[in-house]
Amino acid sequence: MSIYQSAVRKPVTTALIYVGLAVIGIFSLSRLSVDFLPSMSDNTILVITTYSGASAADIENNVTKVLEGALSSVSNLKHITTSTKENSSLVVMEFEYGIDIDQATNDVRDK
Repeated sequence: MSIYQSAVRKPVTTALIYVGLAVIGIFSLSRLSVDFLPSMSDNTILVITTYSGASAADIENNVTKVLEGALSSVSNLKHITTSTKENSSLVVMEFEYGIDIDQATNDVRDK
């Protein structure tokens, strides 16, 4: 006799098994400790500069490359990405996980 035949022949037992599994699931869910909004520290610093009236090539040569060279020596730096557009420059600095981002921000300001 297969499990399907026994489930059809004994519907009360089958229903009680499903109700029991649902009760165990609800009990387990109430005991589960999940934080819906965990505290996470951001490990990215953005440096945005504007230079009105300048072309993208001028900003890249006079601003972006200078900033990239100076900021690449900041400690615990994982990755640096630059983007240059007309009138603006963006430097995205990603740091190692677990560092003090306030200290890293102060180091970036010092550079």
